[in-house]
Amino acid sequence: SSLNDPEQGKAYSTGGQIPAKIYVTGLIKIDEAEIAVLDGDNGRAESAN
Repeated sequence: SSLNDPEQGKAYSTGGQIPAKIYVTGLIKIDEAEIAVLDGDNGRAESAN
């Protein structure tokens, strides 16, 4: 059982790291999308002026 415990710990830490990377990547994609929308709004504002 002592050999299985470290393996379970490694699997748990690996499983925790993968969702964290996906979460960070998702935030970056959202930030890029928001920047694209802001750029589009600024372009419309300039054309309106």
